[in-house]
Amino acid sequence: MLEAKRRIGLFLTLGVILASAAAWLTYGRVSAVEQQLGTRITVYVAAKPIAAQVPLTAADLTTIYIPETFLQKDMVTDPKDLTGKVALIPLSQGQMLTRPMLTTRFVVPDGSRVLRLYRSQTIYFDDNLLAGDRVDLMVTYLDPADKQQKLTTHVHLNALPVVESDAKGAWVGILVRDRDADGVIQMENSAKQIQLLRLSPAEGGSTR
Repeated sequence: MLEAKRRIGLFLTLGVILASAAAWLTYGRVSAVEQQLGTRITVYVAAKPIAAQVPLTAADLTTIYIPETFLQKDMVTDPKDLTGKVALIPLSQGQMLTRPMLTTRFVVPDGSRVLRLYRSQTIYFDDNLLAGDRVDLMVTYLDPADKQQKLTTHVHLNALPVVESDAKGAWVGILVRDRDADGVIQMENSAKQIQLLRLSPAEGGSTR
């Protein structure tokens, strides 16, 4: 009986020694990996779904820590980079914030207006239009001066900035001068077709 107790005690002691050795080896390996990955850095992510073109608030944001090795130059690590910003695209909960997906909240300049054009059977535009793009506004209409009542198509306004867009592509907001706003609204009601044609970057088609 005494011998059996001695054996049990020996096995328990051996088990403790082996467990301690395993823990020490694991800690050593983890420490080595952490040293290789570098210091952990704070980066910002969306705390909840965030709509596009809505000013960011503290409630929208949270932080996570990643190894310095995985840090990318566009990741947001400084809260100052988020002040006065809006997201160009809708963000899902947990999505990492990067500088290209953020922009300064748009302020309508004096002498200008923002007009929203809603997609319809008359109004067409690219599904992928985003704030920062530029578009030509092309209209097709019946010229009342033409006795043959032929359709006329021309570019009504050039290089209009897109300043907001719906996440589902239902509408876009374009910036026009005060004196042009009435004409665009009239075209919405009378034109046979209105198209927003996105310009290429070489034509100054993006300010993003």
